[in-house]
This record gives sequence, C-alpha cells and structure tokens, in this order.
Amino acid sequence: MSTRFACLPELLRCMAQEAQIRSRKQLATLCRVNKTFYAAIAPLLLIDVDFVDTNVPWSESPLRAFAVSGHLRHVRSLTLRSIRGQDDELVRNMLLQMPLLQKFSWIDSPLSVTILAALHASCPNVASIHVQFPYYMGQNVLGYMFDDEPPSAEELQARQIFGRPDLTVFAPNLLELTLHDLYEEFPWWKSHLIEVFRKAPGLRKLELSLSVSTISTYSLNDEREHFDDFFDELCNAYGETGSPPLSLHSLKLGKAMYPTNLAALQKLAKLESLREVYLDNSGVYDNVDIILMDPEGSGVIFDAFNPTHCPNLRRISADDWEVYQFLASVDDHAWMRQLAVSCRNTDMENPPLYLRMLNLDLEADEKSLSASEVLDQLVAADADCGSLEGLAVRLRHEGEDPSAFDETLDLLAAALSKLTGVTQVAVIYCEGSAKAAALKLAKAAPHLRYIRVFQDYWKIWRDGHDEVNGNIRLEKLEDREITDVELFHEEIWDP
Repeated sequence: MSTRFACLPELLRCMAQEAQIRSRKQLATLCRVNKTFYAAIAPLLLIDVDFVDTNVPWSESPLRAFAVSGHLRHVRSLTLRSIRGQDDELVRNMLLQMPLLQKFSWIDSPLSVTILAALHASCPNVASIHVQFPYYMGQNVLGYMFDDEPPSAEELQARQIFGRPDLTVFAPNLLELTLHDLYEEFPWWKSHLIEVFRKAPGLRKLELSLSVSTISTYSLNDEREHFDDFFDELCNAYGETGSPPLSLHSLKLGKAMYPTNLAALQKLAKLESLREVYLDNSGVYDNVDIILMDPEGSGVIFDAFNPTHCPNLRRISADDWEVYQFLASVDDHAWMRQLAVSCRNTDMENPPLYLRMLNLDLEADEKSLSASEVLDQLVAADADCGSLEGLAVRLRHEGEDPSAFDETLDLLAAALSKLTGVTQVAVIYCEGSAKAAALKLAKAAPHLRYIRVFQDYWKIWRDGHDEVNGNIRLEKLEDREITDVELFHEEIWDP
C-alpha cells in the first residue's frame, strides 16, 4: 500500500514543487522516467508558458501546435510576444481553455478588445496583467500622425479594436499591473488608470512608462503639455477622487514617468508599504534630445524614498548616479544595510558601501581611488556590519594593456574570499573566457551560489564535503531561473 501511495502523481508533483525545481531541463528529465512521473511532472512544465512569434509559416507555428495539445488547462502564467494579428482568434480560443490562468503578459503587439474580453470571460483568476505596446503603436497602428488629414476607415477601425483597452473589469482582483509604452490619447490614459486604481484596492505592483515615439511626436509639434509632468498629474488627479493611497509593494517608473513632487506621490502610494522601487531618471531620446536632464539632477524626488517615508524598502534602482548621491546623504546605516541598490553610473568618489547589494565601477580611468582601494574599503565596511549579500562589478578596461582585466579580476577574487556573506556576484564585462573567470571567483569564494560573467549566468555546485577544495561545477541558468536570483532582477548594466 505504501508503495502504491508513493507512486501517486499528486504526491510526486507536490515533492517536485517543494523541491522548487524551476529548470525545464530537469523537469523534462523527470517526465521521461515513466508514465507516473510524466502524469505528475508534465503539468509543472506548463505552469509558465512563454511564446514568441518565430516568423515560421502559420501551419508550423509552435503556438498553434500548443493550442491543440490539450495541455492548456495547466497554464498559470502565459506570455505572448510579437503575436501576429492573424493569431488573435487562436489566442482567444486558447484563453477559453485556461481556467486557472493567473498571469497574462502581452508583449510588443497591439492588444485587441476581443482578447481582453476572452481573458475576462474565461480566466476569472487573473491577478497580474503585463502589457508592453509596440514602439510605433500610435503612428503605425492607430494613425495618429498629427497632420491635417483625417484618419482613414482602416485607422478608425483600428482605434475601435486596439485604441482603448478596458482594464477596469480586471481591477477587483488585480495584484500586478504593468503598462509600458503608453501611446497617444494621454488624457484618456490618465482617466482610465485612475478608474483602474480606484477599483483595485489590492494592487501591489505597478509599472508604467510612456512611448518614446509618442512623446517625440508631441515634442516636434510643440505639444509637450501632453507628457510633461504626466506622473505628477496622474497622482494629483487620483488624489482628487478621495480614494486612499495604494498599498504598493513595488513601484517601477520608466520613460518620462518622473515623480517630482512628494505630496503628489503620497496621494497615489502609501510609501511605508514599498519594498521595491525603480526610477528611470535618464533623459528621453529619439534621434534628438526630447527630455534632456540637467547635469545637476533630474528633478526626481529620491528623498521621497528615505528611511522616514520608506522604512520597509528593500531594493532601489535607477538609471543614473543620483540614487547613490541620495544614499550618501542618509545617516541611517541600519536602514541602508537592508537595501539592494542598482545603478548604471556609479561614478562617485566615495559610493555608499553599507548596503545589502550594490554595484561597483572598477573600470580603469582617472579616479582618485584605485580598484584595490575601493575593494579594501568595501571589505572593511562589510567587516563592520556583515550585510553584503550581492555585488555587481564592472571590470572593463579600456586601455592598451590586456592584462589589466586579469589583475582586477584577481583583486576581486581576493576581496570575495573575505566577503563571506556574498552569495551572488555579477561581473559585467570579461576579457577572455567567461567560464574561466567564473570558476576563478567561485574557487576563491566558497560561499558563492550564483554568478554572472558578461552574458552567462550560472548556479555553482560544489561536490564533496570540502567546499574549499571540492570540485566546482557551473550549471547554466535558464531564463525562468535567472529572475529567481535577486541580484539579476534589474539588468541595469547591459553588456
């Protein structure tokens, strides 16, 4: 009886879930053990499904093959990228067979009202909606060219089908909302977002950005009032409704979404609830400068995310140096020790080192502090508090001496051997073999568990009881596993 019980698919599936197996390769291997394992594990392979249009003939489309596979009932998270218009009916039929769907992501394609209607009617558990509209959505799809010619019949029809997606019907159950590259009709978007927020008291994660193409067109036509201060106006308008601030855990503001007024921000978000913040404080460019940030600062209110307003903040990321300038003025080291910080440009004389995760730029230049001195300061700071868990480092050397990279890598390896709390490391640039560099750092720091070198991500396995001298094996991380590692969440420094 016990043997028969142990072979139950439900029990095997629970064991795999408890083991937190995320690798599709490992799950596929388990599926091949026998029929019982296949029945138990196959649904786990299909919980998170991600499709991209590969431009193959429609008859050979993997999306079409999956649609008729009979496995759609297992899907909890569905991501569709660059889907062709001819597949709209196929997607609608797929949604009818996904009653357990919880997360819906639609990337780089016009989103039709018919797909949203099918999603709402067939997937009552949807709590996360993530949409990235095409770059030229307003101009190429909807025909907003800002000229004197009236829209064509085709453009008017496109505006009815794609122009104003109704998200309010999902609001009562909504936990996560991402809307990137919002296009023309900004006044409508503001009013619609306010209605969504009012009806979504459980919203915990919010991401917003404006389309660079759209604001470029407005800028060229001297109509900057459509996008200047968009986010502050959105916050103030939401506050005027009398609705309470949202208890957001994560707030990510992309292109042209600049919070510049604390009072306005507090109308939208309860700051003490925030755990994670990302602010794109760079300018906006589209062949020419549209929004060029002042060298003295962007105007983004980083002070709004200080220990007083955001005592529970765990992660803050930005596109430029201001986040480190803000942290340098914070005296609360206990609060800073709980922070993971990401920033593209860390060109500061003395960057804050009492952090949980941080980026360091050790690139050879004319800085007054050498790479050795910066790493020595980091080790000394960690000896005081022992809070450092993750470190992202730029080691790129622009000079003529190719040995400079290896020398800096050796310095990093020596520092990591002393930073015993660090389990996650990213090296942003590599001269020579990325795997050889990863092995060198893994050998020097036996406490490391995850490492990125340039474009490769690995989990570190150590064979034997002697973690220092045991054999080291690097296992490539799959896409879904990369995002499970906190240091790799924000790709601020792209190779």
